[in-house]
Amino acid sequence: MDRILIAAVLTIGLGATASEAPESEVDKAGVAEQTPERETAIPPGEDFGEGLTLNRIADFGDVLHHPESYAGQRVLIRARVYDVCQKKGCWMVLRDGDSQVRVRFKDYGFFVPKDCTGQLAYVEGVVKAEKISEKTARHYAKESGRRDPSEIHGPQQVVSFVATGVRLVSSE
Repeated sequence: MDRILIAAVLTIGLGATASEAPESEVDKAGVAEQTPERETAIPPGEDFGEGLTLNRIADFGDVLHHPESYAGQRVLIRARVYDVCQKKGCWMVLRDGDSQVRVRFKDYGFFVPKDCTGQLAYVEGVVKAEKISEKTARHYAKESGRRDPSEIHGPQQVVSFVATGVRLVSSE
């Protein structure tokens, strides 16, 4: 009986402290900071595509600044939705601080809601550095409505992400 009581107290005590992030790990938006390959419980939300299979979140900034380190690997990132294709929801831009990445969906196989800007997104897929044509860059700008397409000149070097699964979390 004493062993059961001790086990219950330890379980309850450990559970309470494990879910509380120290203040230093929480940013101004109330989202825990990402560290390289941090395992976390993904909160419930609305899933798109194949769903999420990974539970280790790669550091968003590291993935974008060193995409070659993640070449050919499936990774899970987390950031706020900054922009979405307003025609179909066939792409979105994630932003965290000054870092941002355009996310397209594998094989054009799923879309996200056009009104998901501001939501927290957990996105699983493959990252790559690539050059896109001026025409493609202008096309994205036109679909977004956030930038004048005529301001884009020449090919653009970008980091892109092809997602196999997305989870949108409306409040976290």
